[in-house]
Amino acid sequence: MRFLVSYLVILLIPVLIGMYAYDKTVSVMDEDAEKANFGFEPEQTHTGHAAGGMEQMATELAVNPKVLQKDNVNLQR
Repeated sequence: MRFLVSYLVILLIPVLIGMYAYDKTVSVMDEDAEKANFGFEPEQTHTGHAAGGMEQMATELAVNPKVLQKDNVNLQR
């Protein structure tokens, strides 16, 4: 029984050190990620506007009678 307790204590020490190191690593990574993403917010907004513009353009092309007429001519050939 004495050996079991001593082995458990010896096993517990590295596990506790590892848990502490993991917690610190995660917090540092979170802080770095927040700092890195802070500069990209305007670019993400710009990308979102560009995607919205492309969607609008695709809709306009899909309902444009000239495009539909040209597409119809190509399909009949």
